[in-house]
Amino acid sequence: MKLDDLLRADRVFYVSSVSSKKKLLQSMAEYISGDVGTPAPVLLERLTAREQLGSTGVGHGVAIPHARLSRIEKVQGAFMVLGQPVEYDAIDGQPIDIVFLLVAPEKDSTDHLKAMALVSRILRNKKNCEVLRATKSPSALFGLLQKMAL
Repeated sequence: MKLDDLLRADRVFYVSSVSSKKKLLQSMAEYISGDVGTPAPVLLERLTAREQLGSTGVGHGVAIPHARLSRIEKVQGAFMVLGQPVEYDAIDGQPIDIVFLLVAPEKDSTDHLKAMALVSRILRNKKNCEVLRATKSPSALFGLLQKMAL
């Protein structure tokens, strides 16, 4: 799987601050809901239900929230860097400031796993995260992610 298969430039954001985990997930749901043909409240409900199973905050300031939807045919994503970290109940107890949202078809596990592997490979690299945190331009963030995914 390639990054261009799941992320477009118009789904990359820099947000100066978000007040809570719930507001962050709500924002992400709103940003991608039109593209995935699912109302933002429904997507937020799916993301929240997934978080109740266990936090998608993977540590080192990174979260990879994800949900499955019946209306989509391929994995899609959105990316956000936060200017101010937000508490997220991450596995290491640290707040997060890098978020890569993934939504996948309910019946497809192969592409979902490939997308998770790609995103994880990019974001587990501390140097990559440092560079992303220092960048505020969405277009520059998108370009960096494309290079990091090679």
